[in-house]
Amino acid sequence: MKVLVVESNPILLKIISLKLSRANYTVYSSLDGENAQRIITHIQPDIIITKLRLKYISGLELIKLSKSKFPNVFIIVMTKIDHAASINDFKKAGVNVCIKRPFNLEALIQIITEYKLKQEAEIAALNLPETIPLYKNLIQLYKDGTHPL
Repeated sequence: MKVLVVESNPILLKIISLKLSRANYTVYSSLDGENAQRIITHIQPDIIITKLRLKYISGLELIKLSKSKFPNVFIIVMTKIDHAASINDFKKAGVNVCIKRPFNLEALIQIITEYKLKQEAEIAALNLPETIPLYKNLIQLYKDGTHPL
C-alpha cells in the first residue's frame, strides 16, 4: 500500500515515515501541502496522513482535492483540535480518522493495518484471481474510485 505522510515538522515526518517503512508500506513524504498535491496526483496513494496546518495549501484543502480526484483514498488527520463540531466538519470533507496530537505511533500503525486488512478482505470477497492482469486492473480501478465495478 502506498502511504503519503504530510507533516511540516521534519523530525516527526522522518519518524512516521521510518515506522511505516519498517511495517512494509511504500511511504512518500512531504513537508508542505503544495508538494503533497503533486505527489498525490503522481502516485495515487491508498492512504494520506496529514496535519491541517501546512505551508502553501491547508490540510483541509488538500483533503478535499484528494477526495475529488480519488474518492476512495483513506485519510487520517493528525490534529490538536478535539471539538466534536470540527471533527464532524472534517468527516464531511472526507476524513476517515482523526488522531489527536500528540498521538501514539503504534495506534497510528494499528489504524493503517486495520484498513489494509479490510481492503484485502474486500478484494478477496470479490473472488477474482488477482494474478490475472485484467482482474488486477479492474480491482485497482475499483479501489481508485474510477470504476463502479
